[in-house]
Amino acid sequence: MRIIANLKSAAGAFVQSYEAAGLMGLFFGIGIAFALAAAVIWVAQIFGAIIASLIFAAIFCIAGLIMMLISGSKEKEAETRLKSATQGPVNAARAVSSAFSPSAQAGSGAVLSSALVFVLLATALYLGTSKTSAHSEA
Repeated sequence: MRIIANLKSAAGAFVQSYEAAGLMGLFFGIGIAFALAAAVIWVAQIFGAIIASLIFAAIFCIAGLIMMLISGSKEKEAETRLKSATQGPVNAARAVSSAFSPSAQAGSGAVLSSALVFVLLATALYLGTSKTSAHSEA
């Protein structure tokens, strides 16, 4: 029962932490909104209300375009990483499926191809675990 009480206490602490972070974000957002309003009023006093509105519209459109370009490049990078991460398992699956297909086993080299598949899979597993352990040590 002590474990359950500790878990409830920890969960309550996390909820309070997230509530505080949410309120912090709300207050920062309100502060930024007032700072933006002050900047608009200041620019409006210098250039006029319409020009000030156009200036801030241009600033936010340019910022949106920059974020769109960054998002597109990050999406392409993620797709490239996903393709490279799945390429090894896909090729291994193709090798296994072709080695165990009926046409591959009908020939005289069926035992040799099965042994080759097992050697390739064992090598892939060994290399995969050695990469994982190398990354965890760094």
